[in-house]
Amino acid sequence: MRNRSAPPTSVTPVLSYPNVAAAVDWLTRTFGFVEHVRISDHRAQLGFGDGSLIVADVSQGRSAPTPASDTHSIMVRVDDVDEHYQRVSAAGAQVVSTPGIMCTASDSTPSSTSPGTDGPSPSPSRT
Repeated sequence: MRNRSAPPTSVTPVLSYPNVAAAVDWLTRTFGFVEHVRISDHRAQLGFGDGSLIVADVSQGRSAPTPASDTHSIMVRVDDVDEHYQRVSAAGAQVVSTPGIMCTASDSTPSSTSPGTDGPSPSPSRT
């Protein structure tokens, strides 16, 4: 039997936030995630391209990010890294690294890298 509410991906990260609705709003508006399922006020399933993630509340021993610590990091492939960088910066994301060019050990072709950003946090000053 197939669970139709589960994301169709093999691995699904669960990101914990104290306010699921605010996190979902920020992630969809700022990063372009698409909300697929909302379960009350404690969980939501989001998609981006062929990937998925769950935004969940801080119940069941999960911890939300704080200004002093990061609890998770997600890499997202985007079509236009410069446009993405401008959009998330304008939305108030805390940018932890700027876009750049890098070569990987397995590929000598340079590729753009997306900036690292932190999502919404319990404190409105760190979004």
